[in-house]
Amino acid sequence: VKSTESMRRLPPLIEREKDFIYQEKRKKVFLELLQGYPATQQEIVREAKIDIPPVLRGEIWGVILGVVGDAESIYDSIDKEKESPFDHQISIDVIRCHQYHELLKSPEGQMKLQRILKCWVAANPHLVYLQGLDSLAAPFLVLNFNNEAKAFCCLQELVAKYLHNYFLPDNTT
Repeated sequence: VKSTESMRRLPPLIEREKDFIYQEKRKKVFLELLQGYPATQQEIVREAKIDIPPVLRGEIWGVILGVVGDAESIYDSIDKEKESPFDHQISIDVIRCHQYHELLKSPEGQMKLQRILKCWVAANPHLVYLQGLDSLAAPFLVLNFNNEAKAFCCLQELVAKYLHNYFLPDNTT
């Protein structure tokens, strides 16, 4: 465990991210801790407060949010094709979401984001889609671009843990 004093002696994050040897050491720390997840969640969170190797950020955010279980099975079990009253708003939001980002403005990125949002709507019939949910989902998609299911589960956990009262039907007025 690094003390506050030893953390103060670390170079700035931008320098650490460019240091290949440092990144390999940090990656090794996280990969070892990930083998013990979920039992090692608190240790992973403690290490993440120092920094997270860019290559592992998607996985570590899943841990920080408490994503457990088979994300693929969960994601695949939800009907993302079913029509909902929010489809029109989702399609508008996806097109304009983060157009400055190469992944999110690509046709593949927009399809993935739309599926994630439709999946969230289908998985949460007691909640409503509100403009801005696309912006909450976007970082998880970028970090997990090749793992749509993980991106969805991260969004699901974020809303459940921190925004559970925000997407209630009463908040739409």
